Amino acid sequence: TCLGEKAEEVKASNKDCFEAVARATKQRVQNVARDPVANSVCQGDVKRLCSGVKERGRGDAIQSCLQDHQDDLSPDCRKKIEHYMALASSDIRLNTTLQ
Repeated sequence: TCLGEKAEEVKASNKDCFEAVARATKQRVQNVARDPVANSVCQGDVKRLCSGVKERGRGDAIQSCLQDHQDDLSPDCRKKIEHYMALASSDIRLNTTLQ
């Protein structure tokens, strides 16, 4: 997340590093389990709200489920999900539903 916040600085100094950060950010936008902090704070919400989706093992489906239940999420999980939703809406490359 620190590197994601400083993406433009990284891009200017090291293109390969920037591309790696962009890849990791895209993966995290698509699948909460790819972010260790989000995975930890959302684990209970996934079990409580998205257990049927979790059994299918699709990370993007879990992410969609959490977004669908945004009002019911724990505060820390909601903060993470809102962060990734904001990223997806700010950069079309991160939003797989628009590609």
